[in-house]
Amino acid sequence: MLSDEIREDFITLVDEDGNEMEFEILEKVENEKGKFYALVPNFELDDMEDDSEDTYFIFKATKSDNESDEHLEEVEDDELLDELAEIFEERFNDKFEPED
Repeated sequence: MLSDEIREDFITLVDEDGNEMEFEILEKVENEKGKFYALVPNFELDDMEDDSEDTYFIFKATKSDNESDEHLEEVEDDELLDELAEIFEERFNDKFEPED
């Protein structure tokens, strides 16, 4: 039996100034380098160009030794970021591109 139910996952992040921002979780990747999320903002990006609907952000999930909660932080390594973007783009194409 097929289900038409679509579940949207959202997450609220707090920046260093205490501002809360809501993001939709597009995809998650887990590999030997960690757990990573592709997030799209659920708010207007004032400082982005007109193609902002194609903009998403990649964050790495981390845990401190004495905490059980995950924290998301920006991926600083450009090579890793490019590698992850390629993985996410491939998954997005598989998921959202119509089949011929």
